[in-house]
Amino acid sequence: DDMSTFDTAKITKDYEYMMLQALYSTLLEHDYETSQIVTGLAESFRWEESSFIVELKKNIRTKNGYEITADDVIFTINRQMTLNSNTHGDLRRLLCESNSGKENSLGCAGVKKLGRYSVSFELKQKNSDIVRSLTSIDFGIIPIPAVDPNSLKIIDYSETTGPLFFAGLDQKGRIVLQKQSQHWHHLAFEKA
Repeated sequence: DDMSTFDTAKITKDYEYMMLQALYSTLLEHDYETSQIVTGLAESFRWEESSFIVELKKNIRTKNGYEITADDVIFTINRQMTLNSNTHGDLRRLLCESNSGKENSLGCAGVKKLGRYSVSFELKQKNSDIVRSLTSIDFGIIPIPAVDPNSLKIIDYSETTGPLFFAGLDQKGRIVLQKQSQHWHHLAFEKA
């Protein structure tokens, strides 16, 4: 397929899911060996009453050196809310209803920046569905510069948060991916 068809807001095929998992990292991950939820882009996560707080890893950068911060998390979640399309969990219900349905210009007001690397997901009441949802590639964090601000379409697949990035097409027109040298999962890809 054309690279421009891959979008976390429009996953319909298995291979799209696998490609997007290679390109984008989620805040949390499911460790299938231990059946535990572990950190992804998040360095830590915790509950404070009905707010789910995520602290991001610092100095996570894209291939071109763009640093991933809380702004990218808020942008990504709000992009999904605006596009109103995901297959795992209903964050719109959890986050928008927690604010009496009040929506900001992009998504819902239930996601707040606490600091450069801190985000709060504010719910009416503690609900573990948010934890499961944040492990889904539907909510893979997309760097702000990779998205057209008007259409909300992903336009730059070389600016990614995942272990791989789009490096172009080969002579036969096939998609070529390369590893992100600084990604925390890079060793697993080197061994494969």
